Amino acid sequence: MKPRFIYLHGFGSSPDSAKSHYLRDQLSILGFELESPDLNQPSFDRLTMTAMLEHLDKVINSDHARPVYLIGASMGGQVALHYMNKFSEKSKSLVKKILLLAPSFDFMDNRTRQLGESGLADWRKRGFLPWTHLDHQKDYNLHYGLVEDMLKYEKFPTNIQVPTFVIHGYKDKHVDHRQSIIFHQNTELTHLRLVDSDHSLKSALPEVWRTMFDFFDLANLVVDATKFHILRLEPGSIDYSIELNECLNILESSYGERFIPREVHLDRIAREKRSVYSVMDNTTGEIIGCTIVNRVGKRCAIGVKSGHRGMGVGPLLVCSSLLEIRNQYTEIAESNKKMASILGACGFTYCRDEAELRNLLALSGSVPDLGAITNDSYSYSRLSNSRTQLRHEFILLVKGDPLEQAVSRFKANIIS
Repeated sequence: MKPRFIYLHGFGSSPDSAKSHYLRDQLSILGFELESPDLNQPSFDRLTMTAMLEHLDKVINSDHARPVYLIGASMGGQVALHYMNKFSEKSKSLVKKILLLAPSFDFMDNRTRQLGESGLADWRKRGFLPWTHLDHQKDYNLHYGLVEDMLKYEKFPTNIQVPTFVIHGYKDKHVDHRQSIIFHQNTELTHLRLVDSDHSLKSALPEVWRTMFDFFDLANLVVDATKFHILRLEPGSIDYSIELNECLNILESSYGERFIPREVHLDRIAREKRSVYSVMDNTTGEIIGCTIVNRVGKRCAIGVKSGHRGMGVGPLLVCSSLLEIRNQYTEIAESNKKMASILGACGFTYCRDEAELRNLLALSGSVPDLGAITNDSYSYSRLSNSRTQLRHEFILLVKGDPLEQAVSRFKANIIS
């Protein structure tokens, strides 16, 4: 059962914001949809928090079957948190996790930063505030009732019973990032990451996606956990030989003429202590996919049983084996955008040429045999076992402090 991902836009924004488009594109590659309700309720000029919450409640309750993951940007973050405080346990039980992007906690402080004390006083006196809505490309008279309604809600909701992750740019000039620090310090089940970006988080969107992928556990959501589970074959176990033989059958079927002889695989697995992972169908108990990874992190083979391809089993194998292998690299077909998206979110980064790859892997004592490399489009060509010319993108996973330093990954200041 596919989960629902609901994006809550910010004040003066709309469902067509840049962040919603970016996240929608990333999720669509994995086969998910991003819902983005219009929070300008009942209209932008008559906007209230209460109306936004009531609208969100209708959206969430339109489907009682599927779990919900909320993504709240700026004021949309406030909406998500106040929703968790205000509405029924039945509604809230559908929400599994919340990701907040530059959340706006203190509405009055933010408006003071924006308008100044005199501007706020003028808004109160006149009863409305002239406002140009950039997404709507329209001028509004925003009523002061928004302020009066906002004052009914606490600045920092703390009764949040689901895991919550906050990403905030410390160069944010619209919402002080220290608001997120206060929220984090006073709320359980929260994580906070400060990044080198402004309120839009435009420069940090790839990092937002990687965090969302990891926090929402999208690798496992790609495959229905009720149908499949992954396991590592343990040498010496009672069923090891049977399971290993079935894995090799799958690889032979997947690779056809390119399949390395079975005895070679068995020798390398035993002699080099290669890891073998399999995916099992919970209904039938059969193994439907497998992968082999050597000790220096090279994915040596991966295969999915006929009839189960295109269901996310391959990405699940890749992502799960990453938990064990610290420094790992793999090659994928240029057309496999879904796998590339998942690997990128897991921490893989493109290697542009052989020199860069050798420099990175030398830090872990591993220099692979790459064959002939071309430097265009981050790809290279090599001959397969059947002497067929193959073209691949090359992706390297960076794990562990030395390698992370080498490529300057994740420059964020993490507070958790």
